[in-house]
Amino acid sequence: MSAARHIPARDAAAEILALTLWGEAADRPVRAIEALAALVMNRVRAGVPHWGQGVAGVCRAPFQFPCWNRNHPRHAALREIPPGDAALAICRRVAA
Repeated sequence: MSAARHIPARDAAAEILALTLWGEAADRPVRAIEALAALVMNRVRAGVPHWGQGVAGVCRAPFQFPCWNRNHPRHAALREIPPGDAALAICRRVAA
């Protein structure tokens, strides 16, 4: 049996949303972060195929949020978020 811990889908989706919010709007006011979260959730509810399916699908759909594009500077930053980053904490609260 693997030592890896299973992460519930809801928790994984919330973390992907939080990372998307951080990657796209970490340096913006909380209202802008909330607006981006609302945009993602509206796309999830709309169910348009090219926007992806579910929170993770919408966040990572091609050409939607540049922070998930490997060639974008914020993509590398997603992998190097310092522990205790205040902006990520805000994004996690909004995504929860």
